[in-house]
Amino acid sequence: MRTRRFIQVIGVVGAVGITAAATYGALTVLGVELGGSSEAQVEPSHPGGLLLIQERDQLAICVEWLPPGFSPDSTSPQLASPAPEQLAAQAAVEAALPALAQHRVWSKWDLSNPPPTVSGDCPSGPAAYDAEGGSVPGLPPSFFNVAGRLITTASPYRVHVFVVAPDEIDRLGGRNWRYTVEETICEDHICSEVTTGLYMSADEMTNQDFVVARLARGIGLE
Repeated sequence: MRTRRFIQVIGVVGAVGITAAATYGALTVLGVELGGSSEAQVEPSHPGGLLLIQERDQLAICVEWLPPGFSPDSTSPQLASPAPEQLAAQAAVEAALPALAQHRVWSKWDLSNPPPTVSGDCPSGPAAYDAEGGSVPGLPPSFFNVAGRLITTASPYRVHVFVVAPDEIDRLGGRNWRYTVEETICEDHICSEVTTGLYMSADEMTNQDFVVARLARGIGLE
């Protein structure tokens, strides 16, 4: 079960260097995969449990469809109503919740009380495309290498779901891994992941089993 990611910052963040360690199944740190047994992870070490921070009192997921050619430097047109692709992606995540609620870890953490919420448009764009929170300097662009934005107040959403073009998933090495550190909070030189990113294509969002499996890991059920 995915629990917590720690990053020890040596010196000034972004100016010196970062070393990392992990307490969950498999993680790539500076391009090296670290293995572990998910069965050994009984419960999250973070005081916020599966929600990662104590300020979150319910499971909340945001969903954002990114049009082809998306760039963090471009300005998206203001639409009178959400695009059909956005509505479909949001509906796919909502439809996955009943299946996720059957997971034994979901019940253990009582994630149905209060009921989870799914909202459109995440409060910030994908970290994988963000110069401030994107790939670790010196490493190729990859979901594995996203450092995450350093923030002081976390998003209310435990998982940010981004729907991107299939070629972007391939470019970022996402054939088997679709997760990023979206947000990180540092205290006493120890930095912890507080928000997870999950990237899928529009076609994949039509496969409910696929969506359920990816969300289960993104939330920390597995």
